[in-house]
Amino acid sequence: MTVMIEKSKKIFILTLGCPRNLIDSEIMEGLFKKEGFEIVINAESAGIAVVNTCGFIQDAKKESIDMILELAELKKKGKLKELIVTGCLSQRYPEELLKDIKEIDAVFGSADFNKIPAYLKQNKNKIDAKMMEVSKEPNFLYDHTNERVFLTPKHYAYLKIQEGCLNNCSYCVIPKIRGRLRSREMSSILLEAKKIKEERGAKELIIIGQDITAYGIDRHEKNALAKLVENLSPIAGDGWLRLLYTHPAHFTPELIRVISSFDNVCKYVDIPIQHINDRILKEMNRHVTRSGIEALISDIRREIKESVIRTSIILTSANSPIVS
Repeated sequence: MTVMIEKSKKIFILTLGCPRNLIDSEIMEGLFKKEGFEIVINAESAGIAVVNTCGFIQDAKKESIDMILELAELKKKGKLKELIVTGCLSQRYPEELLKDIKEIDAVFGSADFNKIPAYLKQNKNKIDAKMMEVSKEPNFLYDHTNERVFLTPKHYAYLKIQEGCLNNCSYCVIPKIRGRLRSREMSSILLEAKKIKEERGAKELIIIGQDITAYGIDRHEKNALAKLVENLSPIAGDGWLRLLYTHPAHFTPELIRVISSFDNVCKYVDIPIQHINDRILKEMNRHVTRSGIEALISDIRREIKESVIRTSIILTSANSPIVS
């Protein structure tokens, strides 16, 4: 009994999936520490386990389920007091998770993880109570006032500039998991970047989101990403800025100019084209054509000297089983 009382304030967080999920876990750790919980790196040393799941593709869903089941076994053996699931998988399948894995005590949606500390404080005397907190329309958006406990090495850190997505690609479930596009205030991002540079001395700031080239569109702002990068460049100083997760339909000439003009902006262009066939691009709802993609790549090659382009390609769409 004494061991469980001591362990009840110790939390193990398992983070699965992408860097966007990693930032959510960093925020979670900050929230837990603020409430007096201790974060531990070994599940068997904890009284509470939190799994921040990924649910984007089949392999990711399987990995999330496997990890939850491993922790469920620890609970069966009495080595864990509570098992909590959050993230993308819990946003998609909250009822199924609670029904099929009896050891799960609570399920929180992708934008509800900030409510876990309050749940733990309220639920400390109600061990058998099950909890499901999943917002139908995810709306949480962190800012510079949220304390992050960084899980990356000191030489780099991620900056998430938005949540959600507006593209509604036919093959993608992200808008359902993460909600509508919500862009952070530029002033908040700049304050967070300054804090990271001053307190961690990070050499590289990596800008991320679902589609960072859509940054500001929900706020009716034009060329918002280009303006953000211009303002982040002096903060990065003798370090680097790296841009991840762009979309060819939203890549503007102004953004190309900014990437080219600032020495500390990496000439690494992460731009998933997904396909090049016009019919399939239309079925994918990508809002771009082959000629548009080719013209964009030509512009990047011409304007950004020594540019390196990274892409990803889906060989088919849900409605086109045969590669074109």
